[in-house]
Amino acid sequence: MNLPPNSSTSLNSLMLINRDQSLCSKRSRSRGLVLTRQGWQKLMQAGVLCDRYGNRYTYEILAGQSDLSPRTVSKILNSSFPVDKRTLTIFFNAFQLQLELDDYAIYNTILTEQATNSIKQYQAPEDYATELQLLVEEVMQLKERLEFYGQRFKLLDLAESGQNV
Repeated sequence: MNLPPNSSTSLNSLMLINRDQSLCSKRSRSRGLVLTRQGWQKLMQAGVLCDRYGNRYTYEILAGQSDLSPRTVSKILNSSFPVDKRTLTIFFNAFQLQLELDDYAIYNTILTEQATNSIKQYQAPEDYATELQLLVEEVMQLKERLEFYGQRFKLLDLAESGQNV
């Protein structure tokens, strides 16, 4: 690079250009993935999360084995904060596991599924009427049985004598 002598301005602008190019070349990671139930079960079945006595490993122990920070391990296992695919791959590879498509999901998708599932838990009003009718019928059947047994006890003279059968 040929710079004219005493051209600090040119050197400063060149350094700024290089810094901006290096910042642009660093692509930000897409942190939007969380473990699915299948991914969690894969870790459980492989014995990654617990010892053979069922005691859970600490985040620090898992972090040491996977070369990730305890905070990152916590994010992965709690599925409370999304992480990037590279981090999940590192974690799975540390335990000789292959990260598959079904092992993770996009965080927003998981939130939508949870919201949908919580809405499904509430029944529609017509379901309440049907359920109420079934309960009334069941109570009526129980009442009939009690009356039937009461009649049998009277026949056996056990109604209020307190005798054991």
